[in-house]
Amino acid sequence: MKEHSNLAKNLLPNCAQGKATAIRLWDELALKLNAVGPPVKDAKMWRKVLKYIFKQSAKSKYLIFIFMPGLRRPKIPSEEKVIFQ
Repeated sequence: MKEHSNLAKNLLPNCAQGKATAIRLWDELALKLNAVGPPVKDAKMWRKVLKYIFKQSAKSKYLIFIFMPGLRRPKIPSEEKVIFQ
């Protein structure tokens, strides 16, 4: 996701070329994620999963910031390795 931050932020152009680029990038990402191991999903399902993870991550960071400012969630090594590289 670091390589393609525009994909992560959904900032690709809203035209035929931008959509084709997004589909190609999601297919590449799905191949990389499936190579790591189970679960094996297609690009569309990985998109839904990552959207859910980012949404929950944002909510939990907000709640931790509001209610427990001294507490920070430790990152799981596999999470950093797969999602954010």
